[in-house]
Amino acid sequence: NVSTNSSCLNVSTNSSCLNVSTNSSCLNVSANSSCLNVSTNSSCLNVSTNSSCLNVSTNSSCLNVSTNSSCLNVSTNSSCLNVSTNSSCLNVSTNSSCLNVSANSSCLNVSTNSSCLNVSTNSSCLNVSTNSSCLNVSTNSSCLNVSRNSSCLNVSTNSSCLNVSTNSSCLNVSTNSSCLNVSTNSSCLNVSTNSSCLNVSTNSSCLNVSTNSSCLNVSTNSSCLHVSTNSNCLNVSTNSSCLNVSTNSSCLNVSTNSSCLNVSTNSSCLNVSTNSS
Repeated sequence: NVSTNSSCLNVSTNSSCLNVSTNSSCLNVSANSSCLNVSTNSSCLNVSTNSSCLNVSTNSSCLNVSTNSSCLNVSTNSSCLNVSTNSSCLNVSTNSSCLNVSANSSCLNVSTNSSCLNVSTNSSCLNVSTNSSCLNVSTNSSCLNVSRNSSCLNVSTNSSCLNVSTNSSCLNVSTNSSCLNVSTNSSCLNVSTNSSCLNVSTNSSCLNVSTNSSCLNVSTNSSCLHVSTNSNCLNVSTNSSCLNVSTNSSCLNVSTNSSCLNVSTNSSCLNVSTNSS
């Protein structure tokens, strides 16, 4: 147990249980202890450990955590947070200005209002909730949920289930996931996918959908809508000013009041209801 207000604290140990509580200006902890708890307001905190359980609570300006611990919990308001881990369970809660998370953990939860968030992981389950200005998510996780209002959102994934809910100004989704649900009011939406089931609901000004999914449902009031698909079931409902549909789907239903409607299809069943000029 270490409790101190010293200007500089260095702790190196293999003890079975380590607790560090300090307000020192510089704190470095290197430990392989079975249980490590660090609570500090130091200006700079570096933690390197293989401990089985790691808990870090800090308001330090700079926090770096590198660990293979089985359970990692990080709670901080630090200006810069870097987390690199293979832990089985990772929870990160922060308002830091810059957050970078690189993890192969089985379960990853990230909740942040940081200005810039980068998440790279192969975790089995990934949940990201943020209002950050820029979010980049690259993952092969089996289940991915993204909820945010950031200005720019890029999602690239092969996850089996992808849910995206956002009001971001620009949304790009590229995925081969088996199930894709996109709900957004973003000004620009681009969806490219081979998912088996695709549902798109949006009021974005420009919507482009390119997919080979087996079932495609598009509901939008966007000013410009382009749909290119080979899906066996296609339903399009829109009031967009310009609608272009190109498909070989077996069943096509189009309902629109758009001023310009172009339909090119080899579908066995085609229903078109429109008041277009």
